[in-house]
Amino acid sequence: MNGCRTYRDAVKLAAAAALAATAAGCYGPYKPRINQRIIGSGLVAEYDTTHDRLVRFGPRAIFNLLWVRDLDEPPAAGDGYTYFGGMYSWVSPQSAWTDAQGEAQPWPPPVAMDAGPTLATLHGLNEFEAVGPVLESGLQEIKSVQLGRDSYGPRALVTNGLKNTTDEPQWGGVWLSTAAIPGSVIAVLTPEGDREITLSSHPDAQDVWNNITRTRSRWTLIRTKRYYNWMGKGGTFKATVPSDRVVAIHRRGYWFVRLGEPWTAEADATLTEAGHGPVEVAVNFSMLRHEAALLGPIAEIPPGETTQYRERWYIIPGMASRTRQLDEELYKIDPQRFPLPSYLQDDEADAELDEWLEEGDEVPAESPAEPPPPTRDAHDPPPIDIEEVQEKP
Repeated sequence: MNGCRTYRDAVKLAAAAALAATAAGCYGPYKPRINQRIIGSGLVAEYDTTHDRLVRFGPRAIFNLLWVRDLDEPPAAGDGYTYFGGMYSWVSPQSAWTDAQGEAQPWPPPVAMDAGPTLATLHGLNEFEAVGPVLESGLQEIKSVQLGRDSYGPRALVTNGLKNTTDEPQWGGVWLSTAAIPGSVIAVLTPEGDREITLSSHPDAQDVWNNITRTRSRWTLIRTKRYYNWMGKGGTFKATVPSDRVVAIHRRGYWFVRLGEPWTAEADATLTEAGHGPVEVAVNFSMLRHEAALLGPIAEIPPGETTQYRERWYIIPGMASRTRQLDEELYKIDPQRFPLPSYLQDDEADAELDEWLEEGDEVPAESPAEPPPPTRDAHDPPPIDIEEVQEKP
């Protein structure tokens, strides 16, 4: 040893200091952020340990499929909430959330759960692992991202674990949210003939849902920019959607597909009883918040044990209105889980859906003008040098 710290040493020391700051009830500094970048099989992912979230995912050296914002800011203090976007995790059920004093607080999420920070325990060329702080419940998140290939092609394997650090059994489930850039199309695979979607109690929720969604075979399509006028009324609109934990977000000619663990009535009974569902879509215009969340089963975790939830992520080229393309690709990925539905070749229906997806929103005369949504690439970080060395001395 020459007495010099390596890049990995520096990352671990900085992350450890951030964890210590969390324990002490303080946050910062937030510049520069501690990012872990991994590349593999034509994909790139970047994890921000300071804010405990994936801030970049997409085809290597092309563009970002995640929506991120305000990453140079610390989490809001007290009862406030800072929305950073990206891909982040919470612990369900929401009814069990508490504040730093252990008092019930269903909103906002505890800062340590929402924004960490996390400690990087593994950083390789194509995989990353981190652990979060121990929460008030005694549960601790362990999360990893691995880029590679399977029989279909390039994929990301995302694993989130919940470890029980207490001496008593604890209940909890993994809650993974992905922020979509405003204007994206969110598609949720829903059972045919069983579209019992639960909406938030906000006024006009059903009318809004009817306006922003279309169904095509087994897919429910949600056009996020149709929320803008309605969201001027304030609040967060949430829809709990029956699904086999399959969500696809369309942007610029690509579907970002998340495949969670298959839904089962037995394993997911506690999730339903807690008022959650396998897929939840939430939007809040004032936060520029458009997200699709997949929730794993809520399980009883014995002392010292860890429960895990996994997802596979794929990038599939295609048009937002051509759900047949999505079905054909899912069939290639897992033909047993995703048998091909009986589609009718309907060019007229395709054209109508194209027009609906592209048409602009009408602005009511009595409504104040909303600020324009950001450009589709306003959040993209600088281009990635794919030859960059991952660890520097």
